[in-house]
Amino acid sequence: MNSLYAARKTLSAIPKFASSVLALSLSVSSSFAVDTTWSGTVTLNSAFEVKTGDVLYLVPNTNPVEDLDLTIGSEPSATGELTVSGGLIRLEGVGSKGIFLGDGGTGILNVTSGTISYGGSGGTNRLWVGAGAGGVATLNQSGGLIDLGSPASFYIGYNGSTGVYKMSGDAEHLSGVTITIGRGVGGNGRLEVTDNAKFSALQGDNGLRLGYDGATGVIHQSGNSLVEFRNPAAFLVGQNAGSLGTYELVSGTLVVDIGRGAETGPRFGVSSGTG
Repeated sequence: MNSLYAARKTLSAIPKFASSVLALSLSVSSSFAVDTTWSGTVTLNSAFEVKTGDVLYLVPNTNPVEDLDLTIGSEPSATGELTVSGGLIRLEGVGSKGIFLGDGGTGILNVTSGTISYGGSGGTNRLWVGAGAGGVATLNQSGGLIDLGSPASFYIGYNGSTGVYKMSGDAEHLSGVTITIGRGVGGNGRLEVTDNAKFSALQGDNGLRLGYDGATGVIHQSGNSLVEFRNPAAFLVGQNAGSLGTYELVSGTLVVDIGRGAETGPRFGVSSGTG
């Protein structure tokens, strides 16, 4: 796939190559608006900001079934950071679309306001906070909306990585997928939902796996926050040998509807796991 390292509003100022690659150093000023469409993979190994009024559409246009990935922190020595302080980031297409933080490097995504959303008619919507062995990832959301939709793949601390998702203020997350917090040996995932933040799994094949396949997973909930799983397919805390899952409910509201299928209802310490 193609690679894009940064871009700005005036396309005429960006060199175009035969392979339709758009390239520009990430040291550009954060005042540049981003309101254009690219194809391929976006990799951030430095800092960039999407501000109020900016619209960043990521849409594969060279191959309509090509996967589209936004990777932040893809190299062991690299630290990538994306700040969303208003505006819109939209990943759309008929293939799979994904945001990957800390895929071997250090990845940071800060959302203070604005919206991150997914669309299109096919593929899987992916959000991986800690995406590869040795990766370190942090998603700080103090406001705004992340709408993952369905079908989707959502991991925090996957495949030997460490991932932390911190929700505070009036942050809101919507998804229709089974979220896995800590998966695979060496995986370490943590979700914090505090203040008036709201984490809602309302549609699709939603559910929770907290500490899975040898990993450690923690959810910490406090303040006036709301965490809800509506008609979940699974709610499993500590699944399979070597796994440790912990749900720390200090205050706030946790809603778990009676689930469906073979894994119906909340279950703790499943298949030799600890929960």
